[in-house]
Amino acid sequence: MPDVTVSIVNHGNRDAVLRGLEALGGDRTRQVRIEVTVVDNASDDGSAAAIRAAHPDVRVVANTARLGFGANHNRAAALARGRHLLLLNDDTVVPAGTIDELSRYLDTHPTVGVAGPRVVDRAGTTRGSAWALPSPLIDLLGALTLQRLPPPHSRGVRPRRVGWAMGCCLMVRGAAFRAAGGFDEGFYMYSEEIDLSARLAAAGWETHWLPSVSVVHAGQASTGEASPERAVEMAALQEAWMVRLGTPATRGAVAA
Repeated sequence: MPDVTVSIVNHGNRDAVLRGLEALGGDRTRQVRIEVTVVDNASDDGSAAAIRAAHPDVRVVANTARLGFGANHNRAAALARGRHLLLLNDDTVVPAGTIDELSRYLDTHPTVGVAGPRVVDRAGTTRGSAWALPSPLIDLLGALTLQRLPPPHSRGVRPRRVGWAMGCCLMVRGAAFRAAGGFDEGFYMYSEEIDLSARLAAAGWETHWLPSVSVVHAGQASTGEASPERAVEMAALQEAWMVRLGTPATRGAVAA
């Protein structure tokens, strides 16, 4: 039985997802056992066939119609046998050692439901990847400063508790994920990881950021946390979450 189920959602990004799968398969030092599921989101670039040909050990779930981020990961989670879920974007590359460390962290910290690594772009620059849960004040401050304030919580050299971490790479405790009902599929894209961390926090689970391990997220190369594009994205996702749910359920979430 696998220890970790890796769930990758592919949105017509064939070459990137193949690079990510190659990196996963090339980690010869990994100690935990993994299984990999790729949910192909009705891609029209031959992704599903290319993945099956290059990686016959990878389970491919091929959608016939587009689904949202959370709905696709929920499909993979429904098939998962691992005690932990590693949720990845199709443009995220996981270096050797990262899965072992994230899995070990959850195993040795029983109150942690979600662990997120340091996120770097292709140039190796660390990008913001963890924040406090949104609130009206935080949303206003971020909008006025192009997300420069408040600063992201993904800073420092020690693990820390955060409100939420970016969904490009999250290690989630399977039991906690299922008890929470998985992602809320009412969010098509953006805000899903915020909502999940908030619901897990309300149930007593913590979200932590780990700077000792990292992943490479290609999307961060062009939309860093201080860019206008990132500011618009962040403001939109936080507003969507607060509008949908009203006053954010920040009970149980703190920023160290």
